[in-house]
Amino acid sequence: MLVVLYSRVSRSVTDVYLLNLAIADLLFALTLPIWAASEAKGWIFGTTLCKVVSLLKEVNFYSGILLLACISVDRYLAIVHATRMLTQKRNWVKFICLGIWTLSFILSLPIFFLRKAVNPPYSSPVCYEDLGANTTKWRMVMRVLPQTFGFLLPLLVMLFCYGLTLRTLFQAQMRQKHRAMRVIFAVVLVFLLCWLPYNLVLVSDTLMRLRILAIHGLIRKEFLPKDSRPSFVGSSSGNTSTTL
Repeated sequence: MLVVLYSRVSRSVTDVYLLNLAIADLLFALTLPIWAASEAKGWIFGTTLCKVVSLLKEVNFYSGILLLACISVDRYLAIVHATRMLTQKRNWVKFICLGIWTLSFILSLPIFFLRKAVNPPYSSPVCYEDLGANTTKWRMVMRVLPQTFGFLLPLLVMLFCYGLTLRTLFQAQMRQKHRAMRVIFAVVLVFLLCWLPYNLVLVSDTLMRLRILAIHGLIRKEFLPKDSRPSFVGSSSGNTSTTL
């Protein structure tokens, strides 16, 4: 953050996105001691702090992945359309970043409103969603949002932008094109390694809650989760960071 803030003259659009990404991860990192304490002693901090730290964690999740998608769009415009001067206009970047933070906050509101300190029987208190009577309905909403806006759409944007960028690099006579291609491959590969397994688990759990897997004989009915108790698969973000 300090490097980008002090490099005003040579600061690029990607640097601005990385600065916002670092801010999102810093906000999440500030909540780690609280989550660590809750793992050791249970959630002893009450409902208000449960809502606040859950909101910060969820905002970090959405903003981090959306910023990665914006970086892919910026690289696509700079390399494929050679609009480097256009993407350097910082006023647009500020509005885009503000829009990402606003969208991330809106997408995180369900967690903020539903999270509370819960005291399950025969267990330590936890910070978890209180879904009331419409457990299945709200669980579907809370799964569709992160899987759509937090994985599928950003992944499609990254694949589209980086795919066309790679095609342009293959055709161009650039001295550093091999290095650029290695960076692109690394970004997409790390994104998939970090998020694909987690989202596959969420999709499987969602299909189990709709009894779809049991209907097709893929699992036995006694393995289906009961709506009356939380499965503790977690919210959309888990305890993850998107800096890498």
